[in-house]
Amino acid sequence: MRRPLCAAAESPEVAAVISDSSFLSLRATVEHHWELFFHLPSFPIANEIVHWIAWRGGFRPSDFDLASAVIRIGNRPILFVALQDDRRMPPSIAQTLYSHAANPHKALIVLPGHRHGEGFNQATEQYEIAVKQFLSSLAMPQP
Repeated sequence: MRRPLCAAAESPEVAAVISDSSFLSLRATVEHHWELFFHLPSFPIANEIVHWIAWRGGFRPSDFDLASAVIRIGNRPILFVALQDDRRMPPSIAQTLYSHAANPHKALIVLPGHRHGEGFNQATEQYEIAVKQFLSSLAMPQP
């Protein structure tokens, strides 16, 4: 399954993206999770894991560089959603991706919560408001 940011980067017909709890890259994700779960330095094991995952999946690790994908999305709007205390995909990742987005209609919301991928369930009202505001801002005619 491709991540929405990668799919949008490859599909010009995608008009806008909502990116929820995204990762930065395959390599950064493996390194972060290795240290998070095992409390050990990621080198050299993380490199071996990345290589094995890519070999087994038949892709290059660079295929999952989401900062690059955000740049390729160009001028299309993106809403980045993160959870304040998500240890797996911390808000700093969404902030980094946000900094790479070129569109002035980009947005970033950091919701209260800690369970990765559970932003909608942990802060439903705030999540819905953010998405509605983002989508309604796109419906306005551009000057």
